Amino acid sequence: MYILGNYKIYNRENPSTQFNKQAMACPDSKRQRTLERIYGPAAAKELLLGHEIDLDDLPEGELVKAAKRNDLEAVKCLCKLARDHPRFSFKTTDKEAMAVAAASGNITMVKYFCEFALQCPFSGIDPAYAFNAAIRWSIGNNDLDTVKVLCQLGRSHPDLRINPLDSQNVALVICANNGRLDMLKCVYNQVRKTPSWIKTHFEFPSERIVVAAATYGQADVVAYLCELSIEAPELGIDPASNNNKALQLASKFNHAKVVQVLCDHPTVDPTVLSAEAGPEVRLIAATSLARRERWTELRSGWLAALTSSWK
Repeated sequence: MYILGNYKIYNRENPSTQFNKQAMACPDSKRQRTLERIYGPAAAKELLLGHEIDLDDLPEGELVKAAKRNDLEAVKCLCKLARDHPRFSFKTTDKEAMAVAAASGNITMVKYFCEFALQCPFSGIDPAYAFNAAIRWSIGNNDLDTVKVLCQLGRSHPDLRINPLDSQNVALVICANNGRLDMLKCVYNQVRKTPSWIKTHFEFPSERIVVAAATYGQADVVAYLCELSIEAPELGIDPASNNNKALQLASKFNHAKVVQVLCDHPTVDPTVLSAEAGPEVRLIAATSLARRERWTELRSGWLAALTSSWK
């Protein structure tokens, strides 16, 4: 049994948690007013009394509307309705409600949706809906706090299926494009602690992340990814993948700082430049190549001297 906050998982097969008409017959006035505001007085009365009504006739999208206007009371009311009524299930248009809440930075509502998804897994609420749109939209809005909360919830409760690497690393590509180094570090710190996420990372090569950062001239991000490729090889980050594509694009757009960082990486070939590379970029690559060749000569000389001394 999973616990999140003070709530237990709801199981529709357990008779003790089934819809209780007597308990619902005396609703509190606040809940009644909320349902009347959403569905109208007649439908609200039938729902609260537990009468069998055609749930398909109820309007769709009310949960998303409530999330958009940050109406937590309405969200709770609708979720309780789905939990207590045997036939109520949210429609497709409402499944992105949590992503909407995450995009607006409403962490309280995001946590409530996750609690409810664990309580009532058959209600239609899916925290990982649309390839983890909640995380992607939060990153797109540069909302670091919400991203941290989502990652922590995903690690603590695997059944939520929250994964920042879903949808072919799109979330991390967005971070790289926008130069959000703090966001990238936050996500990768969580990823390194979660083996199941690392497996997903290998399914979708990380080349796109490095290439995205290099293309947009995000030197700090490229430097971090280069360091990570050495410190955490289990992540599979390779700045030289696909015939040094990151270096080719960085040189094409003459991002000198990015070219310098890439050329200093041991696996990157400084000679693989774009035909459109400018003189400054070519000088950086040539200097890096000369330094490598000099270092190779020195190392060979030291090894030869050491070998001869042994003899």
